[in-house]
Amino acid sequence: MVDVGINDGDLLVVDKSLKPKNFSTVIANVHDELVVKTLVQERDKKFLSSGSKDFSNRILINEEEDVFIWGVVTYVIHSTY
Repeated sequence: MVDVGINDGDLLVVDKSLKPKNFSTVIANVHDELVVKTLVQERDKKFLSSGSKDFSNRILINEEEDVFIWGVVTYVIHSTY
């Protein structure tokens, strides 16, 4: 997620009460693993992306997959180490 300003070791503040908007940075549960991704909405479909311009690694969010949005990243505290 370096392309959106999140580096290894950064601390993320997450609000679970916010509804994610298009291109929100989110914490998502993907097959029982928490990941940081960008939410992309196109027409009637929603995807999770790594934040880069390359959309080949998108994860489709639908009812059949074990994928859901856990919360929206509101702040990034950058690590100094």
